[in-house]
Amino acid sequence: MQRPDWWDRAACLGRIDLLNVFVPSYGLNDGTRRRLAVPPQCAELCNKCPVQDTCYETGFMDRYAVRGGTTPEQRRRRRQLNVRAG
Repeated sequence: MQRPDWWDRAACLGRIDLLNVFVPSYGLNDGTRRRLAVPPQCAELCNKCPVQDTCYETGFMDRYAVRGGTTPEQRRRRRQLNVRAG
């Protein structure tokens, strides 16, 4: 699978040191731990990222990683609100 072109402009590109912060290893299979707030290190990068909107849009259904400055739990709640608003 070829990565999208926008990834090359992402502020988090090459930040292997933050991989476990962007994609935490806990709760991936059982969903027991949900992170409600974006970790500060991620928020700092996401807030200045030139592709934040694209990252969010393409990762809207991602259940594991911080995408576009949002946690999976935040996106799940937005999906629920969208369904209710219908």
